[in-house]
Amino acid sequence: MSGALEKFEFTPADWDEVQRFDCGDKSYQREVSDWLKRPFGEDGALTAIKKDPPAKVYLYRLTAPDGRLVGFGALDKAREGWRWKGKKDPKIPVSLIIWYAVQTPFKKQPPGDVDGHYSSLILDDLIACAFDDQLTHPVLGLCVQPDNKVAIELYKRKQFTEELAPFVDRGTGAVYNRMARILNPTVLLSLGQLKQK
Repeated sequence: MSGALEKFEFTPADWDEVQRFDCGDKSYQREVSDWLKRPFGEDGALTAIKKDPPAKVYLYRLTAPDGRLVGFGALDKAREGWRWKGKKDPKIPVSLIIWYAVQTPFKKQPPGDVDGHYSSLILDDLIACAFDDQLTHPVLGLCVQPDNKVAIELYKRKQFTEELAPFVDRGTGAVYNRMARILNPTVLLSLGQLKQK
């Protein structure tokens, strides 16, 4: 983790604080902050960290003594895997960035190179965490609303591609672009899902 930020595992003790988490008013921004704020028993962070196996939810803060909450990220595993890449291809095990956001005051901060922005640093850390499971989950995936152009460009800079079929949420009907980054091409090749060049 960069010296500018400290990472903490989200716990129920953090729930009151995250009720003030604000990453914007657009629908795709509210969707992320709402997930972080939901009470236990609903589809949210508190429920995700209590399931078996639990998701990992991290809070990223400015280093002490400041300690303000900058953003958060959540990692999980796809329960059924993802098809790689055609509709009839077998499913492969995939790690997922299920949610990720930076609070509004910290967007495009600190000034300077985009790779030094908090959004980039947090995403880099989530990718690094996913590499821990690359031997069992050789791909890291995420879903993003198609109109979230800023996030899509960031994901592309971090080597995610948009080669997979979109994901449709059966509950809401919302359509998401699925993006993926190969973490371990050797393992993916062993699963017969990566063509040798």
